Amino acid sequence: MKYRFKTKSIEMKVGELRLHHSANREVKPGRVRYFTREMNADALGRFAVWRDGRNMYVIDGQHRKLALEELGVPDWPVRCDLYEGMTFSDACQQFLDLNNQLTVSSYDKYDKGVKAGYAECVESKRIAEEAGFRVAHPTHDGNISAVQALRDVWKLDQGESLIRSLAWLSSAWGHTAVAADGQIIRGLGLVAQANNGAIDEAALIKKLSKYPGGPTNLIGAARQRREFKGGSIGRNLAGIVVDVYNKGRRSHQLDPV
Repeated sequence: MKYRFKTKSIEMKVGELRLHHSANREVKPGRVRYFTREMNADALGRFAVWRDGRNMYVIDGQHRKLALEELGVPDWPVRCDLYEGMTFSDACQQFLDLNNQLTVSSYDKYDKGVKAGYAECVESKRIAEEAGFRVAHPTHDGNISAVQALRDVWKLDQGESLIRSLAWLSSAWGHTAVAADGQIIRGLGLVAQANNGAIDEAALIKKLSKYPGGPTNLIGAARQRREFKGGSIGRNLAGIVVDVYNKGRRSHQLDPV
């Protein structure tokens, strides 16, 4: 993807740089403490900065900035790559590009993908919210933090299987954190994709709701099955769901996933 913006190298004082909550990843206090403890002022690296009107926002280097300020040197000069002519969406995309090779959480990448307008992020978030979930972390009831699973299942068929899998799991187990586990989403998504229109959904939901130990034990069973069959946990979970659905049915059984 190409952008029409200008880039130039400048020197700025670290205190002149601002942070943009929506264009940065979540601040990690432990990372700030690390830089505060291990800071090498002669090897700071370059900062990526987005000019939005009069404001200069850091889009790569926020933890180094916060560490320098904590060390009491807001006037310390730093080298910056200044990006001009960017929209907010461009800045989010640039964050993704700059951090593609770094350790950035899946949630941070997903969040910036939403803001940059990636269909797999925007649409999967919409589907999750329409199913009654919040896409957020940390993991707790009502949230889906397994954003990579959302993206992957959405990409199976542009959201059709994601809609069905979220409806099944929430109907069977509610909007609980364990029901929204990424392996549950993946496994049910694979079942939905492989059997579009061929499932008695009411029967499936009833059987899922009565699965001994609920989603926690279902994930555990998928892990055990993987030891013998190989493959991913999600695909093994899908296989178990098909077996559970088929049990006791004399007709209209599902094919193995």
